[in-house]
Amino acid sequence: MLHARADLDRMAAKVKAGAAPYTAGFARLTANRHARSDWKPNPQATISRGPGGPQNYTILLEALRRIREATGDTPLLFNQIAGGKSPRLSLTDLSRVGVDMAIYSTPCLFAAHEAIDRALTDLKRDDGLLRDAGAPGTVGVRAATELLERNISRHHRGTP
Repeated sequence: MLHARADLDRMAAKVKAGAAPYTAGFARLTANRHARSDWKPNPQATISRGPGGPQNYTILLEALRRIREATGDTPLLFNQIAGGKSPRLSLTDLSRVGVDMAIYSTPCLFAAHEAIDRALTDLKRDDGLLRDAGAPGTVGVRAATELLERNISRHHRGTP
């Protein structure tokens, strides 16, 4: 987060005057050992989970737990990127350290790419002839519309 000198001066004046929520935020900051000048970071070149790595993903989980501790009730999101720098973390792992929401944008995008490629390969193999909409593994207008309606109604009901 970037702040101009004027921002820092304004916040300091608010803390000095005892204004909320500035004093509570300053108290939380000064109580956190990671905000002290003698705190030593523990950088890792790679965080790994699974075969072929040092299995040090718990360092990331601990960092997420500290972030949760420092941010209080602010929603905490974790963006799971397939093949990204962060290791694969389960919803159980993320929940234990206080993450409120996991985002799976790239895994869904990659799955869609694969499905499109498979559909185009099938169309080429079948000389452009569409499969029967009722055939297993085929999604036609009716099935797509029903899926969309289920997703929309589930979203509005607030159920998974």
